[in-house]
Formats: sequence, structure tokens, C-alpha cells
Amino acid sequence: MNPIAQTFIVSEPENGVDAVFVTAIDLFFRRKSSTYGIELQIRETQNGVSTKKVLPYASKILQPSQINISETAASATKFTFDTPVVLRTNVQCAITVSPIGGDPNYDIWIAELGANDVANPTVPIYKNNQLGSLFVSSNDLNFIQRPTDNLKYTLYTAEFSQSSGNAVFRNANNDF
Repeated sequence: MNPIAQTFIVSEPENGVDAVFVTAIDLFFRRKSSTYGIELQIRETQNGVSTKKVLPYASKILQPSQINISETAASATKFTFDTPVVLRTNVQCAITVSPIGGDPNYDIWIAELGANDVANPTVPIYKNNQLGSLFVSSNDLNFIQRPTDNLKYTLYTAEFSQSSGNAVFRNANNDF
């Protein structure tokens, strides 16, 4: 598998907040490597295409033993970030997935408009439910858009139960 990137926009929630905290992303794999892991990142975009700039704390590597595979795209692999990632609403970002060492033994599930759904082979995929595009790359620098394809993923955001709280900020003990 070569690096791929799926652009997306977090729409403003009903409560009108300026940002959300992403805690995890599910991806769906058909095949995996027995040797090398895979890395997921959330990156900034420029002119609608993924850049090399990774958002703070928005990178996670999983080893082959942590990756679930499925012939019907039914089994998810959860990439849980060590720290929640802040995404501003109505700003385009990209989920970028790259196999470690360029390992070609990964296959990830995507949906192609007009093709039949692998989970329900008699039902065609006729609608894109998100604002974004899938891009492929051979070098993780230049991405080519595939306008009829989209990555299958689930994005999880934090939900806060309190409307107020306390935060403690401390400066690092540095001499300048």
C-alpha cells in the first residue's frame, strides 16, 4: 500500500463550538503486513491536498498484532491518540495513512461511487456522506486525487459532561 490521504471537514456542532477534540479514528483493513506497522496522522491541507505538517499529537503507529483485518470491511482497527487532537471546525484536514518502510502488504478498505458495497453486495454506493476526497501517493509528497473514492473510517470526538472546570498552567523551569 502506498500512502493515502482522506481530506475531511469537521462541521460545526449544534452547540456552536470553535473546535472539537478527536480521541481516536477507526480504519478498516483487508490485509496487513506480518512485519511492519502502519502510521496514521492528521495533517493540515493546502489547496485541498494533504501537506507534510502533522497537527500536534496527531500521529499514531500500530504494529501488525494490533491491526484487525476483514474480508467484508466489518472489523475496525482503532487508532487511539495519546492526547486528544484539537481540530478547528469548518477547517479542512487530512487523515494520512502510511505503511512503515513502504511495506506493500497492507490493503485498506475504500468505497468507490457506483460500485457495490462489500458488506451488502446487492447495494450500490451512490452517495458520498462527507466533504472530502481521497488522494494516493507514491512518495508521501505528491498526492493524486481519486474523486470517486473515499476511505472507510470513523472519527471519534470527546464529549464533555461539565460546563466548567479548572486548569493549571505551569511554565517550564528554563533559564534563558
